[in-house]
Amino acid sequence: MIERWKVDSPKGVLNPYWEAVRVIPGYDIDIRLYDKWSPESFPFKALKSGGEVKNDRHEMVRKWAWAIPSPDVLALIVRTLNGQGVVEIGAGTGYWAWQLTQLGVSVVAYDHEPPDQGNNYYHGRRDTFYPVIKATAEVAGAHPDRALFLCWPPYDEPMAADALRAYQGNTVIYIGEGSSGCTGDEEFHNMLEKEWDTPKGGACPMVQWWGLHDWITIYHRKGDQ
Repeated sequence: MIERWKVDSPKGVLNPYWEAVRVIPGYDIDIRLYDKWSPESFPFKALKSGGEVKNDRHEMVRKWAWAIPSPDVLALIVRTLNGQGVVEIGAGTGYWAWQLTQLGVSVVAYDHEPPDQGNNYYHGRRDTFYPVIKATAEVAGAHPDRALFLCWPPYDEPMAADALRAYQGNTVIYIGEGSSGCTGDEEFHNMLEKEWDTPKGGACPMVQWWGLHDWITIYHRKGDQ
């Protein structure tokens, strides 16, 4: 098996978040905890706890993104899309959109309050890695031809459910925790369970920060062939 920490970005692709994270010491997770998803082909580590590393996360999620974009996960998204474009809701700094466009994916990115339009969460930054348009989650309904991409939608808020309800397409790429986790609300997770299916091999764990359990999961609308 290839150690995920040693996976390089494709030639010419800039991914400073990954380069910063991959040098932080990690520890091996017992992969058997996740045998529900049969992720034997996805060996991974989680970043160690401790004050210094926790501070690293605090700064990195504000500088770049909540989820760590390892090259293997980005490659999984590209394979899944197979040429289809993406509409990202809650794009934040536009970091994931930037990563995907470097790999040839067409992305339209939205956020209700982009950092370059006054979102102080990002420490007053006034730039984004990719153009992020100010709009509410319902704008997902304007892009049925694209896959809906949701990365760490806010905890116990309706944003993810609003986007999913409005979306008329057939593919959702979701990065976050499951029901009762720290991303999305219960309505969102109930909608995924009732209206969407996960194909075989369509879920795998992310390279994770200590104490978090985010996965990438691919969904297809039930009944869609």
